Amino acid sequence: MPEKKNFVLRLNKATYSALEKWAADEFRSVNGQIEFILNAALREQFGKNYPDNFRRLALSKPPAKEAEQGRQTQTGTETRSDKEASSNSGDK
Repeated sequence: MPEKKNFVLRLNKATYSALEKWAADEFRSVNGQIEFILNAALREQFGKNYPDNFRRLALSKPPAKEAEQGRQTQTGTETRSDKEASSNSGDK
């Protein structure tokens, strides 16, 4: 079974009631119905193999902090502190 990410989802009462009825009509839990809806929308947007494409992307992606450092080095972008330092040196 694929690893799942837990998170909190806040819905207004009317939305939850509608999801609850829809889920019951299709013999699913509300959570299962939300997953079903999201998966259908993602298949429509990204194609039927979207889980494999995003799984590969997640596995090949370095941790966020390292990725940011690498991006700054590779592209030569300035950080805010670099910009402040260069603007402060020009004031003298």
